[in-house]
Formats: sequence, C-alpha cells, structure tokens
Amino acid sequence: MSRPFINQRLRAKPVARAKRRVFWGALAVFAAGCVLDTDDRCGPNQVAWEGDERCVCAEGSAYTPDGCVPCGAHEVVSPTGCACEVGYLRGDDGVCAEVTGGIGTVCTSDAECAHPSYPHCQTGSGGGYCTSLNCEAGCDGDFACNLAASPTYCQRAPTGVGTPCTGDADCANFDANYCELFVSRTCLVRDCNVAPESCFSGFECCSFPGTPIPNLCLAEGLCTQ
Repeated sequence: MSRPFINQRLRAKPVARAKRRVFWGALAVFAAGCVLDTDDRCGPNQVAWEGDERCVCAEGSAYTPDGCVPCGAHEVVSPTGCACEVGYLRGDDGVCAEVTGGIGTVCTSDAECAHPSYPHCQTGSGGGYCTSLNCEAGCDGDFACNLAASPTYCQRAPTGVGTPCTGDADCANFDANYCELFVSRTCLVRDCNVAPESCFSGFECCSFPGTPIPNLCLAEGLCTQ
C-alpha cells in the first residue's frame, strides 16, 4: 500500500520545483524594480536643488500638502499653492476666470474699484489692487485677512517674495521691497507687526532686537531658528 504514496511524492517534486522557479523569478523582477535611479531621485514636478541633495518644486509648480502641483492657466505660484493671477478669481469649477472689478483687479484709487464687494483700492510698492474691507469673516479666493490693519482688509499674497537680489533697488517694485543680504539674499516683506500678526498666511513676523534689520515676514517656524 506504500507504493502509491511514493508515486505521489515523485509526481509532486516537478510541481514544487516549478513553483520555486516562479518565486525566485518574481523576486528577481521585484529587486530589479527597486534599483535607485540617481539621475531622477526627485518626485513628480520636482527638481534637484543646485549643488544640494534636496528636491524642490520645479518652476511653475507650487508646493501643496499633496506635493508639487503645476499651476494652470492664469495661475501663479504663491506661498499657499497655485493662486489666480491679479484680476482673476477661482470659480466653483476650480478654474481662474477674469472678473471685471473683482478682488485683485489692478487699480490706483477707490474710484476704479466698481465691484460693490471690493470697493477699496489697497496700494503699495507692489501696485494697487481692488479688495474688501472689514474682513474678519474671511476673504474670497486666495486672499487672507490682514488683522493688523485698521480697518482690516483682504490682502493678496505679497509680490516678489523670494526674488534674488543684491540691494533694495532690485525689490523696489514688489510688496517684498527689502533685500535681505545676510542669509537668503532675497526680497522680503519688511516692517511687519508681531502682534497682531500682519504677515500673509503661511508667514510670521520676526524681529531682530539689537540689529539694524527691520521686522521681516519669514516662513512660519523660521523666527526661532
């Protein structure tokens, strides 16, 4: 009665060997897929920072919680992601569409801000734009309420932040009109208020007692470094 049992074992060996070949073959394919590509170590829409191991968002892409996202038509890179260009507003479909007299429309005086919801022309070195006042209840689009101003107003993301510079003249036409030459060598927003906070969303006002450096808006978390 033992012979059939032996035959079954003999018949099973080729099957077992075949299974092992499939297993090792699959493992080899998996291992090959894990080879590090040193020429493409960054993620989607990212590039390697020049002379560094870090990866940053490619030009025209904005950093978001979901990674670097390319900005679309009538969108610009902002500290909070892709924002609509001045004079455009994001609709319910997520597309930036032109709005006549809407928030962000270029202006030089209140008379040019005909839209009843955005009657105020907020002026500055970066140019004037139509916006709304008394914004404690919130702002439209990608604007943020500046609670340090009186009256409060819906503020656009400051222009020029992070632009390389060698002096204040390089930053003169931006909202970020101060050239920081000690560390970043870029244009930054100066003379901000620490309390109440006056910097745009995503930034905080940092002071530098005992130095000639004015209060500056830096990315959140940098004041203590």
